[in-house]
Amino acid sequence: MNPSSRPTSPPSERRASALLLVLAVLVAGCGGDGTPDADGAPRSGPASTPASATLELGPDTYRLDRVSCDLDDRVPDDLLLQATGTAPDGRRMHLEVERREVGGLTRDRVSVYFGSIADGDQWSATASALPGGGWATTSAGGEPLDGPLVVIEGDELRAAGRFRHETRDEARTGALLARCAG
Repeated sequence: MNPSSRPTSPPSERRASALLLVLAVLVAGCGGDGTPDADGAPRSGPASTPASATLELGPDTYRLDRVSCDLDDRVPDDLLLQATGTAPDGRRMHLEVERREVGGLTRDRVSVYFGSIADGDQWSATASALPGGGWATTSAGGEPLDGPLVVIEGDELRAAGRFRHETRDEARTGALLARCAG
């Protein structure tokens, strides 16, 4: 058959065929989690699990949907975890977990804000390592504690303590469980 007599496809069919070929290559490359191996090829395997956080504060339980973890404290801001969510009453929630280490002293803080910070509906729990050993609610002693407020094991962060309201003379028992993306 003479090459000039070969039937040709209209330009729109050639573009559609090329597009289908590109899509097929892209789909084939997305079979794994998209993380390349050392040779640059995509690695297959399960995708990482998303980070999650649940806070119990008194009788209420809150699920925070956007969680950002820095459990190794790679960013020098002392924040180990930040999370946001929406409370059942529609107010935005913001949670922060901080570990500050200065001059051999360690201070843990977990705070949750409901609504804007200006609303003053903030609850915080704190713990400080004492110079002679042990833990307490403040670096000057305060109430003695069995250990640190914040415990990190692998990709999991737990905190349990007494949360005090910022402006009211009120306290509630609270517990946080956060699982960071693995």
